[in-house]
Amino acid sequence: MLRNLRCAVLAAGTLMLSSAAMASFPIGNATLESSYTRQADGSWSLVYDSHNGGVEAVGVNGEVYKNNTTFGGTGVTQGPNGPVTGQAGTNIVTDSLLGDDLNLDPATPVGSIITRFTFSVANLNTASASVRPHVSFFANDGASGGPGTLLSAFLFNPITVAASTVSQFNFSPTAAQSFAVPANRVVWAVETFDNGLTSTATAAQLANFGQGAFNPPTIGSSPDNVFVSSAPNDGFANGPAGTQGNFGGVPVANLAWELRIAVPEPGSLMLAGISFVGLIARRRRA
Repeated sequence: MLRNLRCAVLAAGTLMLSSAAMASFPIGNATLESSYTRQADGSWSLVYDSHNGGVEAVGVNGEVYKNNTTFGGTGVTQGPNGPVTGQAGTNIVTDSLLGDDLNLDPATPVGSIITRFTFSVANLNTASASVRPHVSFFANDGASGGPGTLLSAFLFNPITVAASTVSQFNFSPTAAQSFAVPANRVVWAVETFDNGLTSTATAAQLANFGQGAFNPPTIGSSPDNVFVSSAPNDGFANGPAGTQGNFGGVPVANLAWELRIAVPEPGSLMLAGISFVGLIARRRRA
């Protein structure tokens, strides 16, 4: 069982990464989608919602996995962390990986392309700070069904996150950056953070960054199970070493993620239907 909030079962380590390997992954800007703030009495309140306080219609926008509306009031931090060497920057510190296994909706077409995803950033420090999120997606063909083959990875520009908040950000990758839904419709969604470039987070502050616990999913499903790397890791290579476990049910080990695929325009669907009917008619006449 993993310990709640701190994931303290891990030991700090040093990750070796070449600057050439870092440059091979896309860098982008994430867009703030929603934010919860912890109040003085320990409760959480929604302070910003890009949907004007409304809830998206389930599945209408191509969601094949959705677990970002039922906040459990808990942030899970990802320390300990350690230095990363070999990058263009200096004195860069990276957190451990924390990931969730996502079972996409059974109706998801195998091979369809993920066109947008949403992830969370929890800052449980007493001051605002900026970090660089790393988001990676893996097939579940690793050890014990854990993260194995790297499907796609993203390094974002620094994001400033207010103190005592759990916020969500979304990103729409290009076709070249994205990945296809695996045959078994299972994806490990994994995240970590570093303090490179213009990030302001110290190593101590970085240890108090993590993700929001949300449950239950409203589209797709996820076991009460997460993955934590056995050392600080950037998520840019196949088969990261680590362990799987949960928090004893409090909170349920499910993290905030949403994945979408493209939805054809209604007009395109209508034309496709007309063409199909015409084809049947021609075959009957023949």
